[in-house]
Amino acid sequence: MTAAPGPGSGDDSKRDRILEAARSICARSGFEAARMEEIAAEARVSKGTLYRYFESKEDLLLQSLIDSHLGESYAHSAWEDLAGVPPQRRLEELLDRYARLLPEATRRMPVNMQVWGLVAGHASGGRERLLEALRARIYPERSREVTQALADGIAAGAYRPDVDADGFAAAVLAVFDGTLYRSTFDPEHAHPDALRASFRGLLDGLRAPRGDSA
Repeated sequence: MTAAPGPGSGDDSKRDRILEAARSICARSGFEAARMEEIAAEARVSKGTLYRYFESKEDLLLQSLIDSHLGESYAHSAWEDLAGVPPQRRLEELLDRYARLLPEATRRMPVNMQVWGLVAGHASGGRERLLEALRARIYPERSREVTQALADGIAAGAYRPDVDADGFAAAVLAVFDGTLYRSTFDPEHAHPDALRASFRGLLDGLRAPRGDSA
């Protein structure tokens, strides 16, 4: 892949515009019909600038999928925001943020599914690049933010100390991902409130007996 300009180059907004333009055009027209010229025009950049960031349409769409998954994690962008939330409530607040994220994640799903299909048989390593991002960065970050919020709640006495933190984090991510997948064919039942209800069911199994919480 062509190396993109590094952080601090002042070009991050161009990269973001390109990714958003690619997602928008693929959502409207489909991956096969999307052209790099059209993406550049919608992003308000030259075609040469587009190729500075992404060597091909496949590369561009693969990065859009990776960034979409990263956007579902708060560990790298908003964990500090939870510092002001009482520790016994941080896990509930974090899960509510996942519910608030659902509509945007749902909006991106049609394009993401196109890209998954693209990389499934990608001969130039796109599949391995995506799987490595999921394996080494995206899911570890998402799991870490859940287990940290749970640990804070346990320390505050809100949750039982014998909880399997890794198992709980896996369940949270499975519920979110399952709801997101369901949105592609059953949007009525893939609503943020439905996700919140599922999370409440998970949380109810963690709560410390009355009188034990801080």
